[in-house]
Amino acid sequence: MTTKLMLVRTDLENYVLNAIDPPLGILSLSSMVKQEFGDKVEVRVKDLRIKKENETTFKRDLLEWQPDIVGFSSLSAEGERTAYWTEFVKQIAPETTVIIGGPYVSMFPEESLQDTKADVAFMWEAELSLCEWLNCYIEKNPQKEAGGIVLWDENNSPYITAQPEIINDITGLPIPDWDAICFDDYYSSFSMNFINAHRRYTSIYTSRGCPFHCAYCHHTQGKKVRYRDINQVVDEIEYVYNKHGIREIQIVDDIFNINKERVFEFCRLLKERNIKIYLSFPNGLRGDADSMAKVIA
Repeated sequence: MTTKLMLVRTDLENYVLNAIDPPLGILSLSSMVKQEFGDKVEVRVKDLRIKKENETTFKRDLLEWQPDIVGFSSLSAEGERTAYWTEFVKQIAPETTVIIGGPYVSMFPEESLQDTKADVAFMWEAELSLCEWLNCYIEKNPQKEAGGIVLWDENNSPYITAQPEIINDITGLPIPDWDAICFDDYYSSFSMNFINAHRRYTSIYTSRGCPFHCAYCHHTQGKKVRYRDINQVVDEIEYVYNKHGIREIQIVDDIFNINKERVFEFCRLLKERNIKIYLSFPNGLRGDADSMAKVIA
């Protein structure tokens, strides 16, 4: 029997700037689940931030598709909306299991479960823990066997099963599930970069983590920089360039330019493959990265 999983990017009510990008987090989760479970799990992606989505469309999808599991990915500022949508799902489809994740859970693991009344919360990077939990769910094994998640105990209090592990080999993860979204849905809004060089854009990551200690940073991907193989990154860019007509890539690494040689290799590969594309950096560049990296090393 196929398990139906709907992965949802939470919105932020009355967000004046309305800056949105394709939801990298749930697209990565979608790819991972499809890779690991095949036909056992059917996955759909929904982004409540885009203009065509609202309570009516969400209710319609819940009633028509009848997912077994609905998972929300949220920023900390979207905590109240996550609680709202969790209750919304429970009212429309009370038998549905509701799970939550994203930076909101990573910063407030037990509090987020308490405040939203979701069934399960996933801390930090969830590609591995979600698959581990899904296997427990499908096989009807105890959910506490999965690490890096928050569950309810017998006293109705949240507890962490085991601290999550950082994924060291992120090259081993599949590229985001780009075919699960319609890129046209994102072109009527501001991107994270606010000013785009081209209307057909998307964001990608080439690494995770940053060794610096900026006070404002959310620190959700650890202090160790973990690199994707640069050929895999360029393969992904080439895919969205040819398949989806993307002409601007917004790199959202925490610290893209910390390895100067890798940056040069990235540019060389783009030129070698004749990928004529704009590059922008809404996040994660430092003018002193080279000198600071030597100090840290």
